[in-house]
Amino acid sequence: MISKQQPTRLFIVILASLGLLFLLVKYMMPNSFLGKSSDIPSPTIQASDLQTNPTAPSADSTSTPIRHDIPVDAKAEEQTRILQEILKAKNDNDPRMDTALLVLSENTKILFRQLYKNTQAEKRNDRGTIVFLLGRNISNAADLSFFSEVLNERPCLSLADCSKTETGGLSKEEDEHQGGFAVSLAYPQLVTLHSLDHYLELHGSSELSDKVKDLIAEAKHSSVPEIAQMAEAIEAKRRR
Repeated sequence: MISKQQPTRLFIVILASLGLLFLLVKYMMPNSFLGKSSDIPSPTIQASDLQTNPTAPSADSTSTPIRHDIPVDAKAEEQTRILQEILKAKNDNDPRMDTALLVLSENTKILFRQLYKNTQAEKRNDRGTIVFLLGRNISNAADLSFFSEVLNERPCLSLADCSKTETGGLSKEEDEHQGGFAVSLAYPQLVTLHSLDHYLELHGSSELSDKVKDLIAEAKHSSVPEIAQMAEAIEAKRRR
């Protein structure tokens, strides 16, 4: 005889399975950007809306509030406004990424670097988007100093809280998802390496190229396997 409780238990199991599937799709499908360096894609925006608040500290303890002594001109102000709109809309297909934000002024780069530092560490794709835009505009030592800081950030351990290891089954339970989850956590650093590699392809003999190569070499010693492996792969490709 079939128990009356069996349909209820079955319904609960189905509901729980659907919930787990939703979480897996939400947290474990990072963008794939490990193709050719000449085809750097725009990262998909993730996480809650970015609210610019100069007094709000980032979840990353190394971050600082946006300073008020940064030189601001009309172009820098406009480009920053556009970026904020794109982040808020979570629209990685916004054509302004490849038009209005293709070439950044020096003042814009300063504002973008401060915006990165003012963005919560858990907003991995927001931070990766800013790195992506800055990575297309490498032109001086200040740019490389910023990328060095990004590569040397403390590893993010969880999309919910970078300072704490994920406790649920989302990150460790399923091996087939583990790699994708790790890529999400290291997204800003991987975009940085991708940008540095792309720079070398275009400007391999510039005065900055040696420093760029040094940053890639240093990244091989990262405690995050995905970062170290990508840096090693870039060097191996260049040795061929």
